[in-house]
Amino acid sequence: RPAARRGQRLSARSAAHRFLEDANLGARRAAARALVHSAEFPELRRTFSTLLERELDEGIRSGFGHALAQWLTTSTGDEIEQRQVLATLFAVAGRPQEDAVRFRIEDSLRRLPMNVEEVGTLTKLALNGTPAQQIWSLSLLKTKTEVGGMVLEAACHQLVSLTDAKVREYAVTVLGSFQSASTEQTLLAVLSGDEVWHVRAAAAHA
Repeated sequence: RPAARRGQRLSARSAAHRFLEDANLGARRAAARALVHSAEFPELRRTFSTLLERELDEGIRSGFGHALAQWLTTSTGDEIEQRQVLATLFAVAGRPQEDAVRFRIEDSLRRLPMNVEEVGTLTKLALNGTPAQQIWSLSLLKTKTEVGGMVLEAACHQLVSLTDAKVREYAVTVLGSFQSASTEQTLLAVLSGDEVWHVRAAAAHA
């Protein structure tokens, strides 16, 4: 009987899998809801990664992203695949319109260990992205300062002078993790000179 139940589940999963690329939006949504908690299966991870970049529905894309990001936090398997999945998530997060995807993957990626190259990708997005992308990147980088090192610190020094106050606030928060004379001077300058109170408050807390 256990074998029979496993066979039934496999059959149901395979049937739903086929509908992930159906022309009908309702069918795709139903299939995604049925499978979004099944990222432990390699064939589904491959499909999620592929469709994440080309699915037109924002809700479905964000569900795929969430499933893959959660899988990354629990996976102990192939490190190459893990890095490839993370690269795919970064590529989609790098598209300005992907607010929903960024929101759904943020919590998992904040807890995920990253290497120097991956932290560098986030740092570049913090420097060059839209304000929403900058804030998202900085919220992740707050937990990656040891890996980011001097490159991240230098980036934050640039970001505290931008026009968007929320970006400045997040940059100040990250900068507070570094212990250097230049960072201390920057934080003091923000504390005494920034016109926005919550940016000054972040500098005081840092």
